[in-house]
Amino acid sequence: MRRSAIVALILASLIVAVPARMVAASAGPLIISGSTWGSQGSPMATEPGSTYVPYTVYLTNAGQYPAENASIRLYPTYPISFSPGAARTINFTYIPPGATVPAVFYLNVAPGASDGVYNISAFVNYTVVSYRGSTVYNYTQQMQAPVTLYAAPVAYAAYWGSQSSPAAAYPGMQGSSLTVVVGNSGTGPAYNATVSISASGPIDLVTDSVSVGTIPPGSQVPVSFVAGVSLNATTGEYPVNVTIRYNGGLSASSIVYVPVSLAPAVSVQGYGLAQGKAFPGDDDVALQVYLVNTGNVTARDVAATVSLPSPLEPAYPGSTQEVVGMLPPGQPVPLTFRFDVPQGASSPEDLYVPLYVTYEGGAASFLIPVRVSPLADFAAEPYSVPQLSQGASDVKVSYKITNVGNVTAKFVSAQLVLPNGLSGNAFTYVGDLPPGGSGLATFSLDVSSGAPVGNYSAILELTWIQSNAPGRQFTQEIPVTLHVAEGSVQLIESWLASSTGIIAIAVAIVAVVAALAIALSRARRSG
Repeated sequence: MRRSAIVALILASLIVAVPARMVAASAGPLIISGSTWGSQGSPMATEPGSTYVPYTVYLTNAGQYPAENASIRLYPTYPISFSPGAARTINFTYIPPGATVPAVFYLNVAPGASDGVYNISAFVNYTVVSYRGSTVYNYTQQMQAPVTLYAAPVAYAAYWGSQSSPAAAYPGMQGSSLTVVVGNSGTGPAYNATVSISASGPIDLVTDSVSVGTIPPGSQVPVSFVAGVSLNATTGEYPVNVTIRYNGGLSASSIVYVPVSLAPAVSVQGYGLAQGKAFPGDDDVALQVYLVNTGNVTARDVAATVSLPSPLEPAYPGSTQEVVGMLPPGQPVPLTFRFDVPQGASSPEDLYVPLYVTYEGGAASFLIPVRVSPLADFAAEPYSVPQLSQGASDVKVSYKITNVGNVTAKFVSAQLVLPNGLSGNAFTYVGDLPPGGSGLATFSLDVSSGAPVGNYSAILELTWIQSNAPGRQFTQEIPVTLHVAEGSVQLIESWLASSTGIIAIAVAIVAVVAALAIALSRARRSG
């Protein structure tokens, strides 16, 4: 009896000496005093598709004793979940009385979430130690997480060109800008947005996907793609399917329509020669052609080239090409091509100059008539050309001038362009010469006594006018040859200077001396 009483007393003393440890399923002094997206100092609005959004829960120790080994764990449900790698439980070793501490969690909102308020469960566990012992508290509390913003991307319209330079599309157009206008009719931004398009029929896409980043609510963003139109397209509006992917998995689809207009129609409105007519021997003849676009859209990258038929020749490299660039509807554009007509070209002659016009998505060809107008043509033959001799003067030289062309030459005059050593009256008037008609050109020439013996090249230059070219004078040059022989004085001088002349003079002197001697001898005898 005594031993059992002693054991009972010892156990009773131990119970009094060790503080009691109690477990209470209640909030106790450590309470959840608030929660918010972001923080109290910088709250955030959250929308469907948001990721790694901070969600802060505030714990306040409203008791008289510290809260130790506290922890809070969240249990979110759809559409809210933990961000990948984010902590699910936040621990605090010591929370003094009256202190408030934040527990920050990182959460995602599912892209398909609706606008609304969602519950998140929080489980709080901690220990309070007092003079009465330690008490473990734990409880679960519901918190609210509003999802108030949402993005609603949409495609509004599509057009060719850009905002500053709209364009019209036509069959055969290639490499043009196609602008799709997208926007956001929601209340929150659309993040990481990518716009993709697809099209069928005559719309040929070169690029079909563009990343645009963030589309703010209420905004309209022009997105540029590169596209073309097939050559066999007809006029009309064609659908373009637009898909906008955003917020890490959401997508929205729309259909917009783009027009295809009539193709440009390039034609020749007029043409002609700048100087009116072209004749054999003309250089740098300007052929002017007026191009006009009779379509309803601007023709782009317009270039024109002429292919000259024989005997026409380019005046210089590049003289048969023109670059126009843009050709708006209804505005004639003058082009100038330059060529030479060789002197020996036939006339009259009707030629056709092919004109080739190319532009973006098309081409056209035309035949431009060019007439080489008739021109008088002359032949000259010696009529009376005596041999010229050194020192001679007023020697009459005549040439027969014949018009072998097929148009009358009026007021024909001739000038003999003489080389050095020859001079005189080298100009004469011939008169009118119809086709086949002839006339004489007579000149009076003088030959310098010092002119070397031999052949001389001269030019018979003919000038005239024609009734089919008012105000214009024509010239033709015909080469002729003149021969100069030694004159009589020069012949004597040459003979005297020769050995034969010297011998003859000596013989003559001897003969004279002999004759004189004989005469004197006879005179003496008779005397």
